[in-house]
Amino acid sequence: MICRVSILFYFLIAIVSCDGPAKTADKDGETRQKEGLIKTYDDSGNLQSEINYRDGIKHGKSLLYHSGSDQVMLEMTYLDGKRSGIARKYYESGKIYAETPYENDEVNGIVKLFYRNGHLKAEIPYHQSKEGLGLKEYYTNGELKTDMPDIKVRLQKFKGQSVYYFSIEDCTEANFFIGSLLNNQFLIEDLPFVEILPKRNGEALYGFPKSAEGEIVNVICRCRTTAKNPYVVRKVIELGKS
Repeated sequence: MICRVSILFYFLIAIVSCDGPAKTADKDGETRQKEGLIKTYDDSGNLQSEINYRDGIKHGKSLLYHSGSDQVMLEMTYLDGKRSGIARKYYESGKIYAETPYENDEVNGIVKLFYRNGHLKAEIPYHQSKEGLGLKEYYTNGELKTDMPDIKVRLQKFKGQSVYYFSIEDCTEANFFIGSLLNNQFLIEDLPFVEILPKRNGEALYGFPKSAEGEIVNVICRCRTTAKNPYVVRKVIELGKS
């Protein structure tokens, strides 16, 4: 069957998905539920995708192609409409760009990014599509980067209350939290024991009374590195100490 579609990609994992059983029109104009291997083409007749369906639901191997090329851009497997296993994205040269592990339609495990020369670029830990501690970035020669950004802390004490100011360098889109990490690694910000901190002039603020001095808290930052990778870092502090 031939149909023309517009395909939108987002980061590593973008692939068009539809709610409910997919349907297509046959040559007589009748609408039928998609079944088996469905190929889509662009307006020039170039192959865009090959997607397997079962009862109108994506099931099995799916391939998306670079525009105007027979080179695979994205290879992904579905089980009953949910992404499963290792999805692979490729450069136009055919070399691997990314490997993303899926489990029950969630990113689960270590996402691996690669340079065009084949060397590992980054390893990003995920649990149920949430980022966690442990990002590793590499130089183009394959050497591990050891100078990852860290949370900077300054403390101002006032009568009866103190305020911490948190910041981080070489990171964008930074947000700061007080709380715990799931499995001591993953940031799930909508959990009740995680509190997002307000920001002012580029710093996050956390105030506490004198009676809380000595308590131990986790300061967590989520941001993007200069290489555009999602990054989670934690600093444990004792309230009242710089």
